[in-house]
Amino acid sequence: TKSHLSLFSFDFPTLLKIGQVSNANGSGSTSSTYRTSMSANLYPDYNSRNPLNDFAFRSYALARDLTNTPRLFPAGQEPVNLVQYSPGKEYRPHCDGECNGRPFNVGNRIATAVAYCEAPSAGGATTFTRSGLKIQPVENSILFFAYRYRDDRMSMDNGQTEHSGCPVTEGEKFIAVQWFRDGVSQNRPWDHFRAINGGGR
Repeated sequence: TKSHLSLFSFDFPTLLKIGQVSNANGSGSTSSTYRTSMSANLYPDYNSRNPLNDFAFRSYALARDLTNTPRLFPAGQEPVNLVQYSPGKEYRPHCDGECNGRPFNVGNRIATAVAYCEAPSAGGATTFTRSGLKIQPVENSILFFAYRYRDDRMSMDNGQTEHSGCPVTEGEKFIAVQWFRDGVSQNRPWDHFRAINGGGR
């Protein structure tokens, strides 16, 4: 495993087993049939300054600006998810948030930032399967996309942000992912809303 990444200077945590994803309540992990990468959650200490915290703070500033949501701050949000893709590993098509065109539920995800910490030599593109977009990873760059419309109903997208992590064919890909939820707080964190919204992302 990597102990140092170009975008972040921190000790790489123990990775989960291949084909595992973290449980929402932090009680362990369960098998995944669509995500064959390895991942670990990182919990920034927002009382100190380090590259991980700087990424988190800057990504929230970007999200506030691009989504016109001034209340997006780290308190109550999901941890940063660090993901490793070795050759042959992938993340099959999925939506990060609700992608059914229905009105937004408070506390659910509205946007995603993906930081490419290390780019593979070949493969590993992020493909938006219903939109015809294919993003090839560029080391130290960030991909940002939102999935809540600014219409009268504050409706979620209808599947246009469904995406996949294509298999890496050469080298390794490391990404850091931050999801953004609107309506969470320190007293009502993200997993609280995940429960009351029927498992909504």
